[in-house]
Amino acid sequence: MSTFKAKIYSAEIVFTHPPPSLRQFAQDLDITPESPFGIEQDSWGARDSLEIWFQRIDGQKLTLHIQRAHFKRNETYIKDLQSFFDEADALEYVERVEVK
Repeated sequence: MSTFKAKIYSAEIVFTHPPPSLRQFAQDLDITPESPFGIEQDSWGARDSLEIWFQRIDGQKLTLHIQRAHFKRNETYIKDLQSFFDEADALEYVERVEVK
């Protein structure tokens, strides 16, 4: 993957068949849900210095918007972002991660 900058990213996660539940995906990547009901469509979660919005799921695809958490350093955000994308791509049910 290319070198990241400290900006907001969108990522499309393409799953193999069958796709996992949003809750399973979030749990496997240690994403803490903002809501006590867990990760759902159009909800927020956090992991390290990342704030992640689960915008939509369309069959085999999930769109995430990722931004730096308040009061976190840019260098930490970039490191956490790279780690998150590497770990997501390594999940057995993820076909590919497309970062925009």
